[in-house]
Amino acid sequence: MTDFTLHTEETAPEASQALLKESQKSFGMIPNLHAVMAEAPGLLEGYQKLHALFLETSFTDEEVTVVWQTINVEHACHYCVPAHTGIAKSMEVDDRITDARYATRHPCPQINWKPCETSRYRWSAIAAK
Repeated sequence: MTDFTLHTEETAPEASQALLKESQKSFGMIPNLHAVMAEAPGLLEGYQKLHALFLETSFTDEEVTVVWQTINVEHACHYCVPAHTGIAKSMEVDDRITDARYATRHPCPQINWKPCETSRYRWSAIAAK
């Protein structure tokens, strides 16, 4: 398994230092994903720009959450699901949207949801209510 460096503003490559400062300002902390991406400044910059562009769409906070969580569940990401659950809570998204993924169980004990085709439709139906 590869070990990744969790960079800080002080340890990051020079081109990533300002990007991590922006992460700190935006989130009140440097998310681990950003800390790892800082190793490749272009990657972190691209991720931050894409994130900003996504938030500028006409999607509501609930729709943004459905998109994020559907991607997280489909990729079985044990890091992203709880991270975006916390983000959804901070955005005051209805808990029914984030709770929908718990309707099934995942065989991995750390992950208590199961990626499935119907999850997208279930989430869409809940978001539409």
